This record gives sequence, C-alpha cells and structure tokens, in this order.
Amino acid sequence: MARIQMLAPENRTPEQAAACAEVIQGRRGKIPTPMIGWLRNPELARRLQKVGELLRFETTLEPRLVELAIIVCARHWTSHVEWQAHKALGLEAGLDVDIVDAIARRSEPLFSDERQRVVYQVVLSMLQTGSVPDALYAQAIQCFDERGVAELVGIAGYYTLVSFTLNMFVQARSMLPQQVHPSLQPIGETEFANGVAAMSASGFFGQTRVCAGIVGQADLCLGDAVRPILERHISAAGGSDIGSGRFRGIRQPIAWDPNSLLVNPAYAVAPDVLDSTAFRAGFAHLEPLGLSFDAWLFFHQIPGLTRLARAFPQTPMVVNHCGGIVRIVAYAERVQQVYTQWRLGLEELAGCPNVSIKLSGLGMRLGGFGFENRPHPPSSEELAQAWRPWVETCIELFGANRCMFGSNFPVDKGSYQYTVGLNAIKRIVEKASTDEQADILWRTASRFYRLDEALF
Repeated sequence: MARIQMLAPENRTPEQAAACAEVIQGRRGKIPTPMIGWLRNPELARRLQKVGELLRFETTLEPRLVELAIIVCARHWTSHVEWQAHKALGLEAGLDVDIVDAIARRSEPLFSDERQRVVYQVVLSMLQTGSVPDALYAQAIQCFDERGVAELVGIAGYYTLVSFTLNMFVQARSMLPQQVHPSLQPIGETEFANGVAAMSASGFFGQTRVCAGIVGQADLCLGDAVRPILERHISAAGGSDIGSGRFRGIRQPIAWDPNSLLVNPAYAVAPDVLDSTAFRAGFAHLEPLGLSFDAWLFFHQIPGLTRLARAFPQTPMVVNHCGGIVRIVAYAERVQQVYTQWRLGLEELAGCPNVSIKLSGLGMRLGGFGFENRPHPPSSEELAQAWRPWVETCIELFGANRCMFGSNFPVDKGSYQYTVGLNAIKRIVEKASTDEQADILWRTASRFYRLDEALF
C-alpha cells in the first residue's frame, strides 16, 4: 500500500493547488505520480515537475532514447511504478521489445542502434559507478555532443530522484519488517493495516471504518509451510481463532505471460503455478482457516483458475480486475481474439459457485483502453462507453450477486479520477434493479469479505 496518498483538492493549500494546476496545464495534462510526495513542499513540486517536463519533452534526444534512459533507471532502482509506466511509453516510442525484455531481466541488450547502446551504457555506468570511463564519454560526445550528454545526465539524475520518491512513498509492499525471513515480511503489512483499523474503530476520526477487512499476502507455493504464516496473519489482525479478527484472505499475484514486459518483475511466477503440487498444498490451508483467495492473473490463465476452483469448491475465490484483460504489445493486434478467449474462460469459471469477480483494474495500461495517454482525463460517460462490453459480460456471466466494484487505486488513477470511475460503473448498471445495484456496488463485497453491513 502507498504510505501517503495524493491530497484531495479540498485539502490542498493555495500553493499546492497552484502547483497542481500548473502541471495540469502543461505538457503532461495530469498530475504525475511522484507529486504525491513532492506536493508536501509545493515549491519543490512546482520546480521538479518543470525539470521533468523539460527532460521528457524538450531535449535534443529523441523520445525513444529518453525512455530508454528512464527504464534503465527504473530497473536499476527496482522502481516498479516507474518501470510499468515507462516501459509502455518506450515501446510506443519505438524501442525494440527484445531490448526492454533484456533490461527487465537485468541482461545487456543486443543493440543494432549505436546511439541506443551508448545511452544504455552511459546511464548504467553512472548508476553503477557514479562516473563514466573516458572512452565511453568520448563515444557519448560523438553521438550527442556536449548538450545531449548534459541532457542525458540530467535524465538519469532526475529519474533516480523519481525512483527514490516512488519507492519511498508510493511503491506497494510497504511496512515490511527487514529483520525477518522474506516469507514473514508481509505480516508487517497486516500489522500496519490492523493498526489503522484500530484507530478508525475508535471513532475518534469519524464514522468511517477503515481496514475493517484485511487481505494479505503469503506465498502459497511454500506448501504446508505456509500454515503458520497464515495463522500469524490472523493473529496480527486481532484474531484468536478461525473466523475472528479482521484478516479475511490471501491475495497472491499469479499473473504470467510469455512476454516478460507484461509481468511485474517483483513477483516470480511459473506458468503452471495454479496446477503445481506445492501451490495446491498451500492453497488447501485456506478453507480450514476460514480464508478466501484473491486471484490476480491474465485472461489466458483463467482455465487454470477454473481447475483450481473445482478442486477446492469450499474455498471462496474472487478473480481480480475483470479477469485480467490484456490488449497491449502483441495482444493489441488481436483484440477480438482476446475478447473471445476471455469470455469463454469466464463462462467456464462462472460455473463454479465459489467464485466471484471484481469489476476493477480497467484503468491499467494492460487493458489497452489508452486513457492514460490522453492530454485530459476522461469523463464517466467516456469510461462507461469503453468499459460497458467488458463489465456487462462479467455481470451477465456471474450475476450481480457475485460481482463487486473495486477501485484499484492508486494504480488506476493514471487514467481517471476515483469518483469518475465509480460513476462510470454506476452508469453501466443504472438500468439494473435496486437490489442488483446494491450487490455490485457494495453488498457482494460485504458478503465475500464478511463485513458488517451496518458499515455501509
């Protein structure tokens, strides 16, 4: 979870509001993610975003060279938010898929373009050693002259700052204790979330009950060894026995694709993980402990989830983000095939009564809707029109009583504002009955995560 959130417009000082207005009126057309942190000092935010705007759009370096330098920084600092954003921009700018794939694997790419090779080696050398050898410096001057090299150094320095900002304030998997085995670190997130829940439950901060139900992470591929980790999650969330406390289930990213550009490098996933003996041994401990499973996977993996749901019919499961729609990179060339395969997979999965679906994640670049590239954010009408075929298919197949709205914020905020996305879903279901709307907007989630309906 993000450590801090973007300040709502009504909570911004005049200086912060002015800094936000300035960037929206500029080349970006929207507030960049690092400003979540920078905005705490509005003058810092104003000046840094101007530097970023200059380095992105106003140097002598062509866009694909700029994006190449940025993703080298993102990969070096393991800044997943920056990587996900700029690998897509790099591909759009003309970077070769194999180059981006090699950088993702921390391997040296094979370059046919001398200028790209020099950019890669200069940035990597600066990041790894803080300097550049004389011979490489001479090559850089020959390719870009002194101005271009100065701009390249600026890009590497600025996007190192961006990486630090995102890793400090925005990067998921925060609050992980460092002096424990990696398999136990996610318990720190549960402890933190439960602390927030306790503060909220005090009533001192108002009537809203934050973190009333907590879903954590555990590596089910540990097999039977995951049992004590699950029990510690339950305990960390205030539970003393099965069904007590705030801990509700496990979310384990299992998204895999042959193209590593689509996969989050923070999570190593095998293509057959859902059918593996180790994963299923770990999964078998969820139902006895009263826990559910959130599945984040891609559309072509849905048949594997169906097999899992049939093998464990008593374990409640929810497939995230409308079933993992992917319409970028190679999939952008076969959009209709993606829809057909996605729908057929969901038809089979919907036959498992223990599975629900979350109407979420349609603001991610993966979906190929393209709203993140527009100069101005979309309206709820535009989102509803684009999303309708996908959302209505989910509702048709699973029924309103197994569909739940999910925000996927802050990830989706790169495409639209929270309230605009929520209103888009409301537009899509406006002709449904009152009961069906209640199911989709809150009641299905309340049932699935065992939340007190009085909270809604």
